[in-house]
Amino acid sequence: ATGNYTKYEGWEIDKAIRIAQRVAGNARAEDFDEEYAKYAARRKKYFEDKEAAEAETRRREQERTERENRRWVIRNRELKKYTGEEKDAAVPDEVTSIGERAFAGNAVLQSVVLPKGVTAIGEYAFSECKNLKSISLPAGVQKIGDFAFFCCNQLKAITIPAAITAFGTGRFQGCKNLTNVTLPAGMEKIGESAFSECDNLTNITLPGRVKEIGAYAFAGCGSLTSITLPAGVKEIGRGAFNGCTSLKTVTIPDGVKEIGNSAFNGCDNLKKVIMSTHTYFGDWAFPEDCQIVYR
Repeated sequence: ATGNYTKYEGWEIDKAIRIAQRVAGNARAEDFDEEYAKYAARRKKYFEDKEAAEAETRRREQERTERENRRWVIRNRELKKYTGEEKDAAVPDEVTSIGERAFAGNAVLQSVVLPKGVTAIGEYAFSECKNLKSISLPAGVQKIGDFAFFCCNQLKAITIPAAITAFGTGRFQGCKNLTNVTLPAGMEKIGESAFSECDNLTNITLPGRVKEIGAYAFAGCGSLTSITLPAGVKEIGRGAFNGCTSLKTVTIPDGVKEIGNSAFNGCDNLKKVIMSTHTYFGDWAFPEDCQIVYR
């Protein structure tokens, strides 16, 4: 094969020779140029398509990043808001606190994974996440805000980290399917309405250091069949066990100084209470037909 290769440079020469060899006999230079032009056009299209594909990949990655940024609104390492629609959410590792109402009202969410560095969960953070079934609180969590898990109807189990020594208001109020609660040994106070209206809570072990059971702490827990009050308890707040219709017997520790109004009222099956003569109890503290046995 013959041809004028002088106008082709560098890597093009080898390709030009191979093309020329495919041209039969003593082909004209025009034939060579035509064959090479086809190759050059194919090569140009290849790189154009490659560049277009890479540009599309970059565009999609940018869109994904923008969606991610909109999904997780984070400022100063605090998660301010989650707007995603996934059933399972893993909070970014940079987050150290969950802000007020960050997940509130998310009806899609079923499970949440919190990073190890989280130390605080704000008020109403997961309130009314009606399909939330699973969440593990990292060991470093030191604060759980009021009503943080209010009305998480599908939540069945929760383990409270060791650093938590007191509950505020309504932490798990209205968690109707909550059946398994593990409280840390250092817990000293069960706050107001902490577990009220947890319809399926059948029993709970209160740590030995608990001194105070707040108002309405377990009110309306209709499935609660037994409760063991630690010896260190000093006060049982008003309505603390009001409406616990499955309770049958309660022993009040000698150290309890005060039982608030209606503390055990509405406990229709509570027939016997054993308590010290030194304990003061308020109006309607027990059902009318409940027998009080003094030690």
